Amino acid sequence: NFLLPPLRRARGVLTVHDLSFLKLPEFAYPGLASFLRAAVPGSIRRADVVLADSRNTADDLGEEFSVSPDRVRVVYPGVGPRFHPDPELGEAELLRRGYGLDRPYLLSVGTIEPRKNYAAAIAAFTRVSERGLFDGDYAIAGSAGWLADDSLRAAREAGSTVRLLGRVPEEHLPALYRGATALLYPSHYEGFGLPPLEAMACGTPALVARNSSLPEVVGEAAAYCSTDSESIADSLSALLSLDHASRASLVKVGIARAGQFTWERAAAEVRQVYHELA
Repeated sequence: NFLLPPLRRARGVLTVHDLSFLKLPEFAYPGLASFLRAAVPGSIRRADVVLADSRNTADDLGEEFSVSPDRVRVVYPGVGPRFHPDPELGEAELLRRGYGLDRPYLLSVGTIEPRKNYAAAIAAFTRVSERGLFDGDYAIAGSAGWLADDSLRAAREAGSTVRLLGRVPEEHLPALYRGATALLYPSHYEGFGLPPLEAMACGTPALVARNSSLPEVVGEAAAYCSTDSESIADSLSALLSLDHASRASLVKVGIARAGQFTWERAAAEVRQVYHELA
């Protein structure tokens, strides 16, 4: 939670997922960014402990608000047990009949907004397809958010191979991850970024941007790119060109990396914070 109400005698814990409204204000909805700039500093001052989703967010708190490191605890989110590499009965039928995905496909998961960098990802997908390296679709699972017009226009102009799936039920995500050839996640900024870990847990390689918290989260278990379309295309081409053994190795380390992030551990760490304050 970004906001902490005024407290009299109680001690307060505030969770800050990211500071994208300050780090990349050009990608934020103006009204929301203005509200958060006014409200968040006071909430941080009132908190005895600030929980951050990543070390990157903790560093941002120190940089933007001079929050003392001893007031910040990094608690990583977790990957749920339904995200695993073993296909379940009926998944192929779900993908075919529910989403029209009957060809190989690349996948992105997340709200359609500028920070997610979909326009560049779509341009990169088009380049890779034109190079003959991928004969399939690019599926985007996420509802349209603020300032989505450029991304939606890019999807329309790319044609029928870019599939806008809209908001996807949580229970369908594992099947979508498992069925994908790779996950694209070239975001400009993330406070944590669950989709790459969820995809990796499902045995699907991830391509992520080398910025903000993403290297901290995926480590050496994913492929990297910059946020421009040419870099995304080149890195995606390299990922798609891996031989069977190299891809299998990347999948294996991805599953192991994702297994390090559990909600049980996150809950225990949050509980410990509350015990310390009690």
